[in-house]
Amino acid sequence: MRTVFIFVAIFLSNSIVAQDSTIRYVFKEIGWSINLPSEFTVLDSSERSIMNNLGKKAIEDANNLTVDSPEIVTLISTRENSLNYFEATLTPFNSRKDEDYKLATQELKNITYKTMVESIPGGTIDSFSTLTKIAGLTFDRFTILFKINGKVQFKMNMLSTLYKGYDFGIGYLYSNDRTMSKIEAMLETSKFSN
Repeated sequence: MRTVFIFVAIFLSNSIVAQDSTIRYVFKEIGWSINLPSEFTVLDSSERSIMNNLGKKAIEDANNLTVDSPEIVTLISTRENSLNYFEATLTPFNSRKDEDYKLATQELKNITYKTMVESIPGGTIDSFSTLTKIAGLTFDRFTILFKINGKVQFKMNMLSTLYKGYDFGIGYLYSNDRTMSKIEAMLETSKFSN
């Protein structure tokens, strides 16, 4: 379920921090580094746990299924405020024993879409998929637009790729173009070491 838990729960939390710089994070598991805008506050394990549990419950309720996600490793979970969020996760993926990666990714998109439709009554949800590159690595990008009264209120992007034996997921939710630009600049300048 990767980054989905946290996005479902994002509506229930609040935090605002304002600063002007970046903080470098290096994730040795996959040799990835990012420069996180300092306006984003890194969530601690208890905050992540609360949000993951809220998201897990919403997914289970909307899709009538039981979520088992013990192998998900959160590299980083951050937020700028209650509707601007960024997360990166790793989930071990064994192509010999797990289902086809493309099918698993499409199933996750379907579950996420249905969960969002159920979670936002009165709104309109639209979605589309594209491919995008980050530091030379191709990701499947799933975008969901949340509209109320015909106006986009916020957008969610879920990026995923199979990398070094992991389902590498990046997700971000934003309510304005300024935050989108910060997150996408961070991703564009990120690097993978070999």
